[in-house]
Amino acid sequence: MRAAICDDDQIFAFDLRDKLKANKKVRTIDLYTKEISAKVLAEEGYDVIFMDIDLESEKTGIHIASELFEMHCPAKILFMTLYTEKFVQQIFLPDTNVEGFLIKPVSDKLLEQHLEKILERGKTLRKRILRVKSNGSDRGVPMDDIMYIGSGNHVVDLYMKEKIESVPGNLKDLEKQLPADFARCQKCYIVNMRYIKVRTAQKLVMEDDTTITIGRFYSNGFREKYQEYVSSKL
Repeated sequence: MRAAICDDDQIFAFDLRDKLKANKKVRTIDLYTKEISAKVLAEEGYDVIFMDIDLESEKTGIHIASELFEMHCPAKILFMTLYTEKFVQQIFLPDTNVEGFLIKPVSDKLLEQHLEKILERGKTLRKRILRVKSNGSDRGVPMDDIMYIGSGNHVVDLYMKEKIESVPGNLKDLEKQLPADFARCQKCYIVNMRYIKVRTAQKLVMEDDTTITIGRFYSNGFREKYQEYVSSKL
């Protein structure tokens, strides 16, 4: 797995890096001991980020983790601090991908347990992350957040509950990544069947009240996939 250490205490950061180097589960380790940017971290595609909470900057590690969550960064966050009582009640206030909490100095046994847990979860979670290109970088979008996908003029639009993200590409390439609960219903649309509110022979009404026509060429294949999907939920 790929790991990042975000800590302005360089001595601690180097020590943690040495511990991770000795662990066969971690193949890449990057250090961030000065400027720590959520945008940079999100673009690098890390599996786990060791995040010091009490950074000597305007933002705490909790703030940066929250920004990563808003960017749909799938990396798991392991918070670290010397000051447990100061931050323990704040960790779960914002939405983050927090996976655990480590007290400095980090226990070798707990470190190993967290890495094993993240590695096992990652095997499942990677199957539910859609990899897309955005601003020249590869990043992940949680598939479960996507209601439907539209395309046109070499651009793919990911329609989610609260926003639409546009990325370069085409449906044919994205379709190869998608699991069985996604289905092509016409030339320009793939839908996440869990978000279908109404289905008729000719159209679909999605959860956001968007109506999508079922193309004649795709009608039989879509009907079969939808029936399989419904049966799997019974």
